[in-house]
Amino acid sequence: MARHVKNLLLAASLLALAALAVAPAAAGAAGASPASPGVSAWTFGARGSLTAAYAASAIDEVQADWYAVRADGSLVGTSVDPVYVALAQGDGCRVLATIANWSGGGFSTKVVHAILSSQAARAKLIAALTDACATIGYDGVDLDFESAPAADRDLLSSFVEELAAALHADGRTLGMAVHPKTSEPGDWFGARAEDYARLGAAVDEFQVMTYAYSGAWSGPGPIAPTGWMDRVMDFTVTQVDPAKVWLGVPFYGCDWWPHGAAEITWRQADHRRLAHHAHITRTASKEARFTYRDARGKHTVYFQDRTALTAKLDVVTSRHPDLGGVAIWVMGGEDPRFWPLIASRLGR
Repeated sequence: MARHVKNLLLAASLLALAALAVAPAAAGAAGASPASPGVSAWTFGARGSLTAAYAASAIDEVQADWYAVRADGSLVGTSVDPVYVALAQGDGCRVLATIANWSGGGFSTKVVHAILSSQAARAKLIAALTDACATIGYDGVDLDFESAPAADRDLLSSFVEELAAALHADGRTLGMAVHPKTSEPGDWFGARAEDYARLGAAVDEFQVMTYAYSGAWSGPGPIAPTGWMDRVMDFTVTQVDPAKVWLGVPFYGCDWWPHGAAEITWRQADHRRLAHHAHITRTASKEARFTYRDARGKHTVYFQDRTALTAKLDVVTSRHPDLGGVAIWVMGGEDPRFWPLIASRLGR
């Protein structure tokens, strides 16, 4: 996932959050009807986003993106916030601890291979994760092992099965973020490492990262075209129980210029649009698009607004109503009006 998106926190006080926490929590949801798709979101700890999402009855689970793993199976936490966990759970949200093979500014193939190929490292990591869940009070773990070697496909599946067994023994949940694909084994090594059927059988939540279709490595284009999202879901549900499948939905965009690009939040994109008096156009993806010029040359921006978000949510409501829900990357810097829209479109 696009981890280097900066998490711009919206201002919110602990007093306001505490007031929300006294409201009765629905079983497994914060205000959702039993038949409505679930909503989860990755977060670095954006309390204002949590407040807005809860107020709109538009969140069931947050994945706290606070942990990285090392090659020996040790777990390193950054910005771990037990108060946030308690507040979110008080608001009726489940909280999963996201762990990633993030090292040196990117997802490390070497780190994940070292863990998967060592039974001692695997056991050490599983023990560290169960201990973190018990100590902090997480409802489970969200595994984000990206860019694993294709040759480690069976090792990855075995590790996930081992981790699932340990968490389930404690009554906890295992979610997993996976690369999108439209066939097995996939068209690049990270996707080929992921055996959809075997992983899907082991985990509780199968979160398909249906975003980053375009990015800093490509020319300007949509982050998540809906036709592609639909095709990925068409394949995924042939491999995994649809009730376990969560459609990845981006809140972010990207700004391209002649010799570079950077991912941006809705707030950043809207500020640049207004500052340069830019006009929004749209392609078939429905994502907002505009151009502007500065000292670096001509910029092209694609980002998510309410029109774009509506089109993505309709992939679930119109084409795949049996999915478990949507998984949002990432809380922080989004249009606050996204949350009531999510609640409305998903029938919550």
